[in-house]
Amino acid sequence: MIFTDGMNTSTAFKKYSPDYIIQFAQSHFVPIYVVTFKNSHPELMRIAKETGGAHIKSSDVEQLRGLYEKIRNGEEYRYLIMYRSYKLPAFRGWWSDIRITVDYRGQKGVEWGGYFAPAR
Repeated sequence: MIFTDGMNTSTAFKKYSPDYIIQFAQSHFVPIYVVTFKNSHPELMRIAKETGGAHIKSSDVEQLRGLYEKIRNGEEYRYLIMYRSYKLPAFRGWWSDIRITVDYRGQKGVEWGGYFAPAR
């Protein structure tokens, strides 16, 4: 599952091409769901479609409700969270902490991580 603003920058597929991502996902039976906050780039829509996932706009409440059911009833436990950092270019290479907190039916969990601010 990918949450994104829907934009595709020149570095978005620098490490892995869309074709490679699709081939890998298909060969491992991994549907990719793309949730966008704006209009989505055609490559993101293609990845979702060709892997058996779906492309969903965050403003579409009914599709989001259906997606929640797919996640809740699914067996997958890995998630990718992508977003654009608001760190200024002057902070390139600086570490930023991230904390993900889950509270589901009385079970709580916290995962700590982070990233280095990317070069722009």
